[in-house]
Amino acid sequence: MLAKLSIVKVKLDREVNCYVVSDARSKEAVVIDPGMPAEKIAEQASGLTIKYILATHGHPGHVGGKDDLK
Repeated sequence: MLAKLSIVKVKLDREVNCYVVSDARSKEAVVIDPGMPAEKIAEQASGLTIKYILATHGHPGHVGGKDDLK
């Protein structure tokens, strides 16, 4: 069975975008480019288990919230 994925764009500080990609059935998610503030990301990921955190590159705006989401 194919997964039904949801992709939510989260607008963060300094015009950085983060994405929360989740599977509706398993309630598992991947967070892409977890910048700051991490609270905005956590709000969108509420009720989900974050399985993976991915950064497209190492600029602080794209990784600043990773530790708060672990």
